[in-house]
Amino acid sequence: MMWTFQPKSNNFRVVIVGGSIAGLTLAHCLLRNNIEFVVLESHGDIAPQVGASIGISSNGSRIFDQIGVFDDIWNLVEPLRQARIWSDSGKRNTESVDLRLLQERHGYPGTILDRQEVLAILYEHLGSAQNWVYLNKRVTEVEHQPEKVFVHCGDVSNFEGDLVVGADGVRSTIRHRMWDYMETRGLISEAAEERTRMKSEYNCVFGISAPPPGLEPGMLHRTYAENYSLLVISSKNGRAYWYFFTKMDQIYTGNETPRYSQDDLEKHVAAYLDKPVTDSVPFSALLQRSVSRTMVPIEEALFKHWCIDRFVCIGDSIYKMTPNLGQGGMSAIESASSLANSLATLVRHSSEEKISALASPKYKFIAFWVLPYMGRYLFDINSANIAGGCTMPYTDSYPHAPADKAWKRALWTAPLVGCYASAGATMGAVINQALPFLFAQIKQGVWMARNGEAIDLTKPVYHVPFLDNLFRPMILCFLPSISGSDPQTRLQVLSFMTDLSPIYGIWLLESLRSSESWYRVLLAITAGIAFQLRGIGMIAPIYYAAQYITAPLSRILPGHNRTIDPSTTGSLLFSLLSSYHLTTYANFFPGTVETRRWYNALWQLFPVTVPLVQIPIAIVAKRLFPAPPPADPQVKLKKLRRNFRTIWVFYRTLALVSGLTFMYARLTKPRGTSLANIFFPGVTDHFTPVTSFAQGIARFLQYDQVISMASGYIWLALRFRGLKQRRQSGSEGSFPWWKAIGACVASTFALGPGATFVLGWGWREEMLERLAVRMQNGGSSPKE
Repeated sequence: MMWTFQPKSNNFRVVIVGGSIAGLTLAHCLLRNNIEFVVLESHGDIAPQVGASIGISSNGSRIFDQIGVFDDIWNLVEPLRQARIWSDSGKRNTESVDLRLLQERHGYPGTILDRQEVLAILYEHLGSAQNWVYLNKRVTEVEHQPEKVFVHCGDVSNFEGDLVVGADGVRSTIRHRMWDYMETRGLISEAAEERTRMKSEYNCVFGISAPPPGLEPGMLHRTYAENYSLLVISSKNGRAYWYFFTKMDQIYTGNETPRYSQDDLEKHVAAYLDKPVTDSVPFSALLQRSVSRTMVPIEEALFKHWCIDRFVCIGDSIYKMTPNLGQGGMSAIESASSLANSLATLVRHSSEEKISALASPKYKFIAFWVLPYMGRYLFDINSANIAGGCTMPYTDSYPHAPADKAWKRALWTAPLVGCYASAGATMGAVINQALPFLFAQIKQGVWMARNGEAIDLTKPVYHVPFLDNLFRPMILCFLPSISGSDPQTRLQVLSFMTDLSPIYGIWLLESLRSSESWYRVLLAITAGIAFQLRGIGMIAPIYYAAQYITAPLSRILPGHNRTIDPSTTGSLLFSLLSSYHLTTYANFFPGTVETRRWYNALWQLFPVTVPLVQIPIAIVAKRLFPAPPPADPQVKLKKLRRNFRTIWVFYRTLALVSGLTFMYARLTKPRGTSLANIFFPGVTDHFTPVTSFAQGIARFLQYDQVISMASGYIWLALRFRGLKQRRQSGSEGSFPWWKAIGACVASTFALGPGATFVLGWGWREEMLERLAVRMQNGGSSPKE
């Protein structure tokens, strides 16, 4: 007759499968955190004598002390004091007392005892909670439901809980059920890889013996020889624990691992009976006095997936270590303690209730003025915790598809690497030739404009010594163009500075998608600062390559990962038009060169000032125009349309500004000057030495613009490649490259590179949106 054990309360409840050291330690830790549990042990005895021992080290002793069992263990053991290393011939190679340092450094000694005795002590100290430990409960199946988990046993009983923990050793049933569950969630290849991860290269005969004469308590002996080794530890109460390791004829995996009988054991050790434990104790002396001895393969594994949804594995069920370090049991104890701490944090009431109740003015301030604007940051932290604690990807209702490997995407960035190399060969060479002229101009301390105005280069602009010293050379480099001393360079720099707005704006917007974390924004700002100091032609190829490698389409497209909050997009557009564009044009049109120089100093800081202006605008916009709650699909759809409508305005507005500026440059260019002369360095310029400061800076800025725009075009092409790989029918995700290239060339000629870049990005956003909608309506998941 089937019966079901149900919890007596609505508290969180853990079903622990395996009355192992890890399982009983977890029970103690949960007990002390007032978390309900049951332990299901397949054997009829909670502490059977199977001839196994366990090494106790400081990390495990500390936990045992906290749960109140260490004193009982201490009464049964002899602390390890000394280690001796022996050769195959019985010669003592070294002797060490370093084992005493364990207690001196960590407060607990290293020691060893029967595994049976530790289990008995752990069980005894559970007290009345022993009623929650069930014997003869061999788990056969686990039924995973959204809200609960049901663990079924061979005697047709089953146990209900919120979580099932596999503490059932190297042959873990729970681990296998977890793999089965992974396969139902689409992680088929991951589960298949896990099933073959266990490997065996060595075997071991381990045993417990009465110590022969010559083995003193507290001593550790190791014998190292070719293809075998011996480890013997003597303790008190007439116990000697030993391990005999040999290398097998091959490396075995999974179910191929051999199993040994007692006859196999006897035949195996027969050739080693005379091998030395010490100079006076042969291996045969231990065998003759053995209480128990067993031969097993030494299985090793470190599984990648420790948990998924309501499955968790700890101890040997998830990482199997060799016994020669004596840390397998200790790691199991630590994993049990760590899991209990995490669960305690999960179920324990936190101080957030004080904030929710507005218990003080401090919490009112946090609730209304800190948390609302840290929501993304806090959500990122929470997402990281969820992702770190689970194996299933969270893709907001879309099926998960693995992206191309990062190294494959890295190969596609070879053209960007070429752009970076070209920047070094051109921009780097030009600036090296121009530096002597730049230093001479700075040393002179005065710059004469074409209109006769003298600019004092020593005069502070920021009145902050660090900023003045850092940007003085950069401001000087722009004086020939913004002063009108070189009309041709003036038009090139005016268009170039205007085009930096959509470039930097797109960098920021890409970092502000729902799929990204706050550090991406810092990365974009850092890259902006770097290109102000080194030239965007040097920085853009690196930034685009890193962005393409780390943000594949498969991460951006699922769910709402692609979306950008309208208040963010709108506030960024306002910030660019106000703080960036007004400052840019003020570099060229005020009456005095000194005024233009001051505006250029202000412009130099735009990688920081643009986001600084945007942030308060975004905060006000969110408060004045809060997003409607997605009460129904129609509201959700309207929100998505509003998001994209704001992006539509963003990219078309910036394209209009850049295009009009480019056309202004075309219409006002000096008579007899071609657009090619304005924007492109001459074919022979690379081989012509720089003869003046103004000439060197003009050539540098031309290379800077050409290489940065080429890098942007390449990045767009890589992004379109990801969409084209989707091979959608009609116009959704499928397009001929020749049309895209033709449109790019025509747009560049008519509207300039900046407008073309932002229009290309906007086209990609439209295709991304259509593809996402198609997926939501039943299409397959992306792969890039």
